[in-house]
Amino acid sequence: IIVEVKPSERAIKIDKKWFNYLNYCNYFYFACNDKLEDFNFSKNVGVIQNSSTKIKIIKTAKYKKISKEEKNNLIFKIALSASSKFHRLIDPKFNKQKNNSIYIYKKK
Repeated sequence: IIVEVKPSERAIKIDKKWFNYLNYCNYFYFACNDKLEDFNFSKNVGVIQNSSTKIKIIKTAKYKKISKEEKNNLIFKIALSASSKFHRLIDPKFNKQKNNSIYIYKKK
């Protein structure tokens, strides 16, 4: 599940990168305030409404199955990225190099 928080209709219209996130989740939601309740969201996208008194799902996201191979690949990339960041915390002399959108830290 991915939840993209947007403060306004304009922010949704400007930001087009969220379309790429659809490939990495079973469910995609926008979290928004009351002002976006009538905005025309994609049929696959859910909406979580936040008001001053409660939070509720006003539109349920459509389920999208991710293949086992893709899911394992995502888990591996997240684990690799997290471990790389941890290594940098414990050894600030590590240098980052970009490798397939994941930063890998190697000693010189």
